[in-house]
Amino acid sequence: MNARHGQLTRLSSGQHGKRAVAILGTNCNEVKAFFHRTTAWLNTQKVIYLDESHDASIACSDALCTLHGEGMVIHEPDNRQYMQDAYLRQGNLTIVNGNHFPADEQIVIYHPDKEQSLRKRLSQLTKVLAFIGPKEIQERLIAEGMPLEDCMQFEHLESIELKEWMQHNYAPPLLRALLLVGGKSVRMGQEKGLMIHHQLPQYQHLSTLMRTMELNPILSCREEQAPQYEWPTSDKIIDRLMDIGPLAGLLSTWMRWPDMALLTIACDMPALTEKSIAQLVAARNPKAMATTILIEAGGMPEPMLTIWEPRAYPILMHAISAGITCPRKILQNSNVHSVVAQHPEELKNINTPEELAGIRK
Repeated sequence: MNARHGQLTRLSSGQHGKRAVAILGTNCNEVKAFFHRTTAWLNTQKVIYLDESHDASIACSDALCTLHGEGMVIHEPDNRQYMQDAYLRQGNLTIVNGNHFPADEQIVIYHPDKEQSLRKRLSQLTKVLAFIGPKEIQERLIAEGMPLEDCMQFEHLESIELKEWMQHNYAPPLLRALLLVGGKSVRMGQEKGLMIHHQLPQYQHLSTLMRTMELNPILSCREEQAPQYEWPTSDKIIDRLMDIGPLAGLLSTWMRWPDMALLTIACDMPALTEKSIAQLVAARNPKAMATTILIEAGGMPEPMLTIWEPRAYPILMHAISAGITCPRKILQNSNVHSVVAQHPEELKNINTPEELAGIRK
């Protein structure tokens, strides 16, 4: 496997996973209750709770991570940080008990009995997103020097505006289509992306289709192919990794946009229409590593029509480091959400002149 060197965009990851917010200003039970509210509000996403263990049998230095009621306690000092980081990267959002851990962003839930505790954590208030409590209390704390003037304010936890703000602020990762034309087309004997199927070269036809569906497409190709494809340079990705098949397009795209969800679309399915794509997009489950489509119930996933969530990026990198380059095999052994194709005839791959002649009869 060869690598093309160049500046990479770093994965956005704070102290506790992809995005973390510390809850301060209230007691531990209220923090945990806020976590449960958040999982209900963001029910399409994966939310993790990070707290110090309150179990007396566990040392206070051992972090307890919980994911929808399931926990992970890390004891081994040698690999604790690695294990915790890997666990936290599974989530879209980590709710942190700010009474025990700091985080890059904060939400203050005002409780009068915890005001002195909040003052002691003034140095942790580096980016307060919201204050939940009476407006007059917020104004008093601002006058006393707390950095709460530039945040949202909500009167109480039952506020519908708070729910709507959380859903907007922690929306699922943006989804874009990734058109894969980087295959060498050895069996076909010509560039499949340039073949005419709908009065247009297939890549242009798919581009029009994706733009109509507001999926803002990206083109992935090998360096030597790039001049053949008319595409905005800003949205054309040149493979940085060689000899790993279609994973090269996915990983190379994430090297530029690591926080993007990607809908992979191959150029060798000429019968594909918006019906199958719309079915997959409607079924998207951001809690899963990927949402994929099956030609038939119990069948194999189709990686060339799959939504890959950004958390798949490190998983795929780990797979290729272990010599696994088959995206279908990775999907079969991962946490994926599958739907059975309503129009399986649209998913037929055309890879040889004989297959092409068959569909043109």
